[in-house]
Amino acid sequence: MTSSPRERLILPFMAPFYHKVAQPIGWLLFRIIIGGLLMVEGWPKILDPMGQIGFLENVAGIPAGWFFSPLLAVMQFVGGFMIAVGLLTRPAALANAVMLAMTLRFHCPSSEHLAQIGA
Repeated sequence: MTSSPRERLILPFMAPFYHKVAQPIGWLLFRIIIGGLLMVEGWPKILDPMGQIGFLENVAGIPAGWFFSPLLAVMQFVGGFMIAVGLLTRPAALANAVMLAMTLRFHCPSSEHLAQIGA
């Protein structure tokens, strides 16, 4: 037996409040927090756009670090701003998700690393 989303609410009489007020505010706060965190992490890269060249070329093995280092800085900071203000949110989120997935891949190259830290 399936139930409708309204029947699964703890306080079903508050459904209009949830859908018209709480849900939009929740998504707004989510966008502001995620975008703000990306901006905070991207700001040092904006101040030193060539600072990631060593990581990109030596650790990640990506050639042309001189091109991708400033691109990473702009993508993280401007993408975070775009997410926070809701401008082209999905493309900005996709670009940052790919960037963060690559970063995670190079910081945690194997499951053995996760086993060493007890995860």
